[in-house]
Amino acid sequence: MAPKSRTKAFSVFSGEVLDVVAEAPVLIKYLPGDPTKPLAVCIPGGGHTARIFYGGHPGGRDRDFLAYWLNKDHQLGFLGLSYPTETAEALMLTPAPGYTVQDWGQQTAKVTSDIIQQHGLAKEVVLLMWSMGGRVLEPFTTSAEKLGVQVTVAVSLAATPGIYGLRPPVSGIKMSTAGYAYKDGAASVFLHQLELESKLNGIDAIIDPVSYSTFYLGTTPVNLTGWGLRYAEDDGHPNFKMDPFGDIQDARVFEWSALPMTAVIQPTHALDFMHALGDKAAWGLVLTKRLMAQFQERSPSWRHHDFERFRKFRDLVDEAPGRLCCRVEGNHFFFVGEEGARNTAKKLITLIRAVEHLQKELIELLDDQ
Repeated sequence: MAPKSRTKAFSVFSGEVLDVVAEAPVLIKYLPGDPTKPLAVCIPGGGHTARIFYGGHPGGRDRDFLAYWLNKDHQLGFLGLSYPTETAEALMLTPAPGYTVQDWGQQTAKVTSDIIQQHGLAKEVVLLMWSMGGRVLEPFTTSAEKLGVQVTVAVSLAATPGIYGLRPPVSGIKMSTAGYAYKDGAASVFLHQLELESKLNGIDAIIDPVSYSTFYLGTTPVNLTGWGLRYAEDDGHPNFKMDPFGDIQDARVFEWSALPMTAVIQPTHALDFMHALGDKAAWGLVLTKRLMAQFQERSPSWRHHDFERFRKFRDLVDEAPGRLCCRVEGNHFFFVGEEGARNTAKKLITLIRAVEHLQKELIELLDDQ
């Protein structure tokens, strides 16, 4: 069922800030870390607030969430950003049904830049994208760069890049009272996976069903979903129109040269088989095309005559998707629960170092000297 309409917002959790940025609502959670290290910016997937990264519900444990381990074990600052959504108890009173992926990127980049300036942080971020959050890659990176913020690496947590057709066609999409999209039955699928993550962690419930349905789960602006549907109004009547090309234009993932280095943390379980089986290949394409764009832009003078050097560069490009990919046991919520959250944080640090090493090797090969 779609969430019911409410007339006032409930209190935000400890440390959260509800704001309006770039003419759309956003829920912000910031945890300070080592100001000399990159800030971890976490973007949630479809139907979810960014609380899935940091928790905060009554009876919940901080150590069951990724933010805690990024902060505690690795001293990374954390920034969780929730896009406009409609939850069971209204959180964001100003609806934004026409909110686009470009809006998403611009808004989240602006909040990130503001946080960096307010707290005197290094102007470098690690972008963590979960599920639908993978679609924000180019808009966030491009907008952040204009604000003087560099994305050193973007990491997929069971995320899908903004390439239309990677996700299977969906049917039965409905419109909520706020003009957002939802699908009956999605909540039960998510809850089942969360229950399995609880069992993996040996506890009754990482997030109890009532708290999950009330504080974490909601409806989503349809333009963000990657379903090929776009929000439209005909004579004042809202509706969803099929427009796959509009989806492609919105995510702009094919602007390869504008993308940062990308890495992947994959789940392992069959319940999330699309990501367990497909993410290395999907993001491998994005990474390879980005490296090809880097090669073309640098256009080293040796590329037409030094065949041995080109072979080394080619081999690095071949190896890159495997070197920048790893797994954490679990399903679509593999980073939720103490064990999965802690392991995901460890894997992230390993991937950041792997990106640094790979980038150094690539630049050395591209040097004309």
